[in-house]
Order: sequence, then C-alpha cells, then structure tokens
Amino acid sequence: MPSEFLVEIEIETGNLASDKVEDLRNAEAVQARELARLGHLVTLWRIPGRWANYGIWRAADREHLSQILGTLPLRPYMRVGIQDLERHPSDPRPPVVGASDNSRIRRTWDLPALEPLKLEGRGFRPPIRRWQLDPLPELSLERRGRRELPVRAPAEVQQLVGTAHVVAGVDMDVTALLSGRSKTETDVIVLKAVAAAAAGTVVTHSGAQGLHMCSSLPTDARIAIDVGIVTRQPRARTLTDGTEVIQVRSIARLTLTAAAGTSDEEAGILLVRLVSRMEESQELHKKEAP
Repeated sequence: MPSEFLVEIEIETGNLASDKVEDLRNAEAVQARELARLGHLVTLWRIPGRWANYGIWRAADREHLSQILGTLPLRPYMRVGIQDLERHPSDPRPPVVGASDNSRIRRTWDLPALEPLKLEGRGFRPPIRRWQLDPLPELSLERRGRRELPVRAPAEVQQLVGTAHVVAGVDMDVTALLSGRSKTETDVIVLKAVAAAAAGTVVTHSGAQGLHMCSSLPTDARIAIDVGIVTRQPRARTLTDGTEVIQVRSIARLTLTAAAGTSDEEAGILLVRLVSRMEESQELHKKEAP
C-alpha cells in the first residue's frame, strides 16, 4: 500500500539562460503529467508570488519518493521539503482501494441475471463477394523542381541513383544558434550557418520536403550538403554537476551527397569538419548573446 507525503518544492535556476529555463519548464510539465498518470502525483498547489508549490505525492517510502522526484528535469534546481502523512479517521474522501480499514461501509446489490450468450458455429462462413475494379491511373514521380517524371523501369531508376548516392547524414543540435530567434527565421538561419561552415561546397535546402530518392547532384558538383527539416526533440543531457536531465532541443538534419567514385574517407572528413565548424559557430553565438 503506497504512503502519501506532503512535498514542498521551491525552484531557483540562478543565472541559467532563459531559453534553457523554458526548455526545462516544458520538459517538467511533460514529466509531471506522466507521474500523475502513474499515480505518484496526486494533486498540486501553486504558492502565489514564488516559483514554488505544495503537492500530495504517493510512493512506497521516502527512498522511493526521492527516486520519483529525481526524474523531474528541474530537480537540480529544487529545494525540497518532505512531510510524512497518515490517513485521518475523519477524512471525507472515499476509502482507498486495498486499504486495511475495516470500518468502511460495504454495500451489496442484487443484480439481474445476464442473458445466456449465443455462440455461432465455428463452421459458419459469410458469403464471399468479388468485384472487378478499374485499373489505377499511371503514377508519376515529382522532382523538387516540380517537373513530373513518368514511371521508370527499375534499371533506369538504378542508373539515376548511381549518379549520386547519399554517403552520410547527421542530426545537428542547433539550439544555441536559434536562441532568441522566431520560428519563421529558423530555416534561413540554419541554411546560412551551414553555407558559411561548408565554404566551397554546394549547399542545398530540402527542408520539410526531404531528399528525393532520384535526386542528382547539381551540375559540376562532386559533393553537396543538404539542409533538411529542423525539429524540436527531447534529448538527455549531462549538467556540469554530472546530473542527467531531459531537455527539448532544436535538431537539424544534414545530409552529405557525393558523386559516384568519391571515397567514403573524403566525404567523412568533410562532414566532420562541417560539424566542428558549426559547433564553433554556436559557441561564438552563445558568447555574443546578451
């Protein structure tokens, strides 16, 4: 039978950047809903004028409660007070299912008998009907340039794909780069940053559309970098004190495409250099941010 605890929580994030605080708030709300669904968080009250709250929590014991509170993304910034609680005999709430209180009232009802179920024979099969369908119209493939291509034979598709193959892709954390920027600026900012970091290399932008299976490299290009869609994803991160937390980060998909005959080593070196320059750019952006 779980025990109930009165928990006082006060939060102080110090000099933590506002965007990081907002990410932690969002992750905290998600985890609180999950703990409520699991029955650990019973109810919660906000304390006016302070970033603090009182809550009723359920856990097997204090150690179990500490483990539950440790899953909260804002836990490293919390001051927590815990008070053990016991059920009062005059508590107006209904008794908890499974409690050993023999004084609770038990009621019984006489219910009418259910009608007997009818089982169909297992040998019964519904009649099978068949319809003659009209043939489907011919499909077409569409390039990013909005030119329609007819359906191609497998050998022809293989020939197209052979002229340009995807060598590698990487998910790049661009949260620092987009700090303080609106959502409408996201694509342009990431595209410009990648173009600057990959100077001398062709940079394309597929965005939410994604790379087409038959896309070929731009004319006279051996290697190209494509900037895909930027999404918000939860990621586990380690704070300076070693504590692991869940944060919501902005992630951009970068895909390197190389012409046939390009070695994996050459493409890999270029991709590593691009990621390194992007990380340096974001570190510089954080230092220059107000």
